[in-house]
Amino acid sequence: MNKDELTEVNHLIQRINRIIQEVKKHNGKIFIDAEQSYFQTAIHKLVLEFQEQYNRDNLIVYNTYQCYRKTTLDLLRQDLSRSKTNNFHIGIKLVRGAYMDQERKRAAEMKIIDPIHPNFLATTESYHRALFETLQNAKNNSNKTHVFVASHNENTVEFALKTMDTMNIKRNDGIVSFATLFGMCDYLTFPV
Repeated sequence: MNKDELTEVNHLIQRINRIIQEVKKHNGKIFIDAEQSYFQTAIHKLVLEFQEQYNRDNLIVYNTYQCYRKTTLDLLRQDLSRSKTNNFHIGIKLVRGAYMDQERKRAAEMKIIDPIHPNFLATTESYHRALFETLQNAKNNSNKTHVFVASHNENTVEFALKTMDTMNIKRNDGIVSFATLFGMCDYLTFPV
């Protein structure tokens, strides 16, 4: 990075810090969304630093994990381990992903490995595995792990509820939240 770019990054970090401090003042939560893979590594590392800084006593900052990416499960495992080792709350928003066409096109044009799972089934398997491991971590980590199930898929919501039952996680334990984009599947989220 050149000097101007470094200055921009520092200003960005200052602005995000001010936003998070304001959210903290009002006992709120902030969800940092995920973007294309070529931006996401930097975003993810930055958010993880904010989590470690602000999520010491309670959960404020959430990071988003795109389960259609092949590397997500390993990344999630690393972050869960880091939160436990460094003793901070970790907020995990699980999504399938939104940039499949762009990612595939870019990979083909650049002749690089496609970063996305080959199909919906593989993505669903990744999502369910990530959800299972996050819930397992939550049960073993003194409730310092929270997962936000962001899915419009009925089977995924059912999987989450069954897994919660199996692990004896109550719906009001504060470990799991459910949501859909702009209320697209209220019939799924209202009952839970």
